[in-house]
Amino acid sequence: AAPRGVLPAARQRHHAGDGREEAAIIISLGGSYCAGPMPVPDALRRCNELLPSLAGWRAGQAAFGFRLAWLHAMLGHFSEARELCARSVRVQEELDLTLARAHYCETSGIIELLAENPTAAEREFRLGFEMLEPLKETSRLPTLAALLAEALYAQGRLEEAETFLTESAK
Repeated sequence: AAPRGVLPAARQRHHAGDGREEAAIIISLGGSYCAGPMPVPDALRRCNELLPSLAGWRAGQAAFGFRLAWLHAMLGHFSEARELCARSVRVQEELDLTLARAHYCETSGIIELLAENPTAAEREFRLGFEMLEPLKETSRLPTLAALLAEALYAQGRLEEAETFLTESAK
């Protein structure tokens, strides 16, 4: 079940006419399903049940698409995961959501690591890093640097991996 109070909070925001806050709650709930202890098939089912709640808000649907992609990747459904990511990226680009796109490079890169494709993971992590680094963004930049180091390490590029590992500690 949803954590106590989460869905009532979303319903309350819905009744108050605050669709963005309602969507933010639903997207956060989807994130907790991805990262929490719930078995992946159950998390995927629950996320699919929540998805209709985001109807009409393309940016929210795009963000939630990355949640669904992550769950599919954890089940080994990499084609589905990549397609969900690609659809979400298209929406983010159409809506000019550059910062969101940079943040979700983390998810698309992790999917590629799960698929044992460190070259594609590097491409995603590096894209996010290069988008956020000039902004001196601090919430995702260190994580992207560490993940980029992991992808480089997996390719045997140890010196470059060490550079990004050092960057992640700043």
